[in-house]
Amino acid sequence: MVVEHDFVTTLDADECLRIASDLLIEEGYSIEPDPSGTAFGFRRGGKAAKVTTRIDRLPQAGRLAYDRGRVTLAASIRPRAKAKDLHRDVLLDLATGLERRLADAEPLERILADRAPLAKRIISAHRKVVALQVVGWSILLSPFVLLGGWAAYQAMFGRR
Repeated sequence: MVVEHDFVTTLDADECLRIASDLLIEEGYSIEPDPSGTAFGFRRGGKAAKVTTRIDRLPQAGRLAYDRGRVTLAASIRPRAKAKDLHRDVLLDLATGLERRLADAEPLERILADRAPLAKRIISAHRKVVALQVVGWSILLSPFVLLGGWAAYQAMFGRR
C-alpha cells in the first residue's frame, strides 16, 4: 500500500528536512540521506512482512523531498496479506503528522500524543492475532497431548 502526500511549508530546506527527520527518528524510522541534499529516504520494520504480526513492525519505507517550499512525501507499507484500514491509517497518520509539524509548526509532543489512539488500535489488532495463533496451536496440538497422556497412563496402569 502506498500513500503520496504534498503540502507547502514556509521553512527553508535544511530546517524542513531536519525537523522531518527528527519526527521520523522519534517514530522509530532510520534516515537514509539523499546525495541531492533536498530529500531523504526513511524506513522501519523488518525486511519481510511474514516475520512479524505487529503492524508497526511491518516493512515501511518512504521518501520526503523538498522543492522551493513544496514537500512531497511518498510512503509505503508491505502487509502480510491483504491491506486493511489500519495499514492505511498508519500511513495517513504519518503523512498528516509530518504536515502538521512542517506546515503548521505544531509541537512534536502534541503530534505524538494525538497518535495514542492509533497506537492502541495497533496493539489491539496485535493481541487479536496472537490470541488466534494461540487458539490455533492449542487446537492443533491437543490431540497429540491427549494421545501422549493416554500412552503414559497405559504404560503405568495398563494391563501387563
